[in-house]
Amino acid sequence: MKEARRGARTGAVLHLGMAVLVLVMPSWTRVAAAAAPSTRDSGDDSPYRAALAAASRKKAPAPSPKKHAKASAPTSMTPTDYPPEERDTHPPRYFLRAGAEATMRDFEDSEPGPGSARRYHAFPIPAIAVGAEAYPLFGILGLDGAFAESLGVTSTTSERKSVGTTYLRAEGALRGRIPFSSRKTAPWLSLLAGYGYTRYSFDAAPSGREVPTARYHALRFGADTRIPVKRFFFTGGAEFDHVVSIAKLGTSRAHAPGNGVTARLGTGVTLTPWLATRLDARYAWVTYDFVRKPSATGTDQYVTLALAVEVLF
Repeated sequence: MKEARRGARTGAVLHLGMAVLVLVMPSWTRVAAAAAPSTRDSGDDSPYRAALAAASRKKAPAPSPKKHAKASAPTSMTPTDYPPEERDTHPPRYFLRAGAEATMRDFEDSEPGPGSARRYHAFPIPAIAVGAEAYPLFGILGLDGAFAESLGVTSTTSERKSVGTTYLRAEGALRGRIPFSSRKTAPWLSLLAGYGYTRYSFDAAPSGREVPTARYHALRFGADTRIPVKRFFFTGGAEFDHVVSIAKLGTSRAHAPGNGVTARLGTGVTLTPWLATRLDARYAWVTYDFVRKPSATGTDQYVTLALAVEVLF
C-alpha cells in the first residue's frame, strides 16, 4: 500500500517536471538565439544584405513607367539644350556695313487744275554706302549711323546740257532694342529716334527758274526688326520723318514743315559667325507745300536697292 502511494507521488512529480520543461524551453531557445554570434559579426554579411534588399523591395514598390516618364520629361529648355554655338550667348551688339547702292528719284511739282505737273526723273544714281549699328549698353541701348553719296551722276537740262549731280544722305539715331531670347540667333525689335539729312544738288543749275533740288533736315521716329532663320536673316522697318527744314528749289520756296515716311526691307545670309552679306531695299517719300499762288504741292520719292557686306560681333 505504501509502495503504491510512493509510486503515485513519483509519477505526479515526473508529470509536473515535464510540464515545467515544456513552458521554459521556448524562453531558453530565444535567449540562446540572442546570445549566439551573428553571421554579420563573423565577417560574412551576405545573408544580412540579401535579407535587407528583400525587405526594401517589399516596402518600396517600383514606380510606374508613366509616372517615371512624366517626372523625367523636361518642362522647359535649359541652356544645355541649345546647340553649342548658341549656349550662353547673346545677339551681336555691333554691326558694320559697307557696300554699293543704286537709287531712282522721282520729283513732282503739281498744281490743282488743268495742266501737267512738272517732273524730274533720275535713274540710276549709283552710290557708295557705309553704316554702323551698336548696342554697347547691356546689348539693349545704342545708336546707329549711315552715309551714302553718289558717284559720277549727271543730269540733262531742258537745253540738253549735262550738269553734274550729287545725291547725299546721312542719318543717325539713338536706339533701344528688345531681344526675344538670350540666344545668338534671337530675333529682336528696336525703336529709334534721330536725325536725317538729304541733299540732291546740281553743279550748275539754271538761274531764274524752279530747279528740282532737295535739302531736307528731318526728325526720324520709327521701329525695325531683325529675324534670323538658321543661316539667313530678314530685316524690316518703318519710320515717320518730320521735315523741319526745306531749302529753296531755285525760284520756288517750300513751306516747312513737311512730312515723310521711310520703309525698309532686307534679307541676308551669314557666311561665318562674324561675316554676312545682305540685300536691302529702301523707299522714302516726302511731301510739302510751295509758297505760291495758286497753291502747289511737291512730292519727292526715292527707291534704293543696296548690296552690302556686314561684319557683326
